Amino acid sequence: MSHRCYIGVTDPHLPHLVRARFVLRDGHPAAIVPTLARIWADHAGRDTGALVAAILRHDWAYLDTTVRDDGRRTVPAVGVPLHGTSSEPVTVFAPRHAADLDVGWVYVIDPATDTVTVHGDDGGITRCRLDLGRDTPVAHRCPPARPRCRARGWRAARYDRPRHAAPGAPPPSRATRPTAGIRPL
Repeated sequence: MSHRCYIGVTDPHLPHLVRARFVLRDGHPAAIVPTLARIWADHAGRDTGALVAAILRHDWAYLDTTVRDDGRRTVPAVGVPLHGTSSEPVTVFAPRHAADLDVGWVYVIDPATDTVTVHGDDGGITRCRLDLGRDTPVAHRCPPARPRCRARGWRAARYDRPRHAAPGAPPPSRATRPTAGIRPL
């Protein structure tokens, strides 16, 4: 899978900014949300601050909790960092400018509530819990997405009704959107 994403956190003192790290592949919510929950439970000891510290340490090729220390460039129980990114500063952006990042999803971890907010490029926002059992499907971990106002900067235009569609025609079904896979059954 080649879904790119950013995973980050907002600072309580600067809630209008997100500090995040890039993940090159496997960034779909069906992969990232359970992986973050496993890292939170196993590597971070259910401490969301430790999860944030582990994620913000590197840009990542991919996150994988089965990665073990092989003496090369892996972070055991977290993932494989992108080569040469440990000295790079974190990416800082305002959530309203996240559409300019050219990624499918942005995940914002909330240490106060042990949740991850998933911002999709279709404008949907979904809050997912980290504290459910490790085998809990993403569909049960995350409630339905709610659309986000397009004026706030998220890319939603490609899912809108075509300009030549008849006035009053319904928009495309939500089942065709990328976030459809994380909706409850």
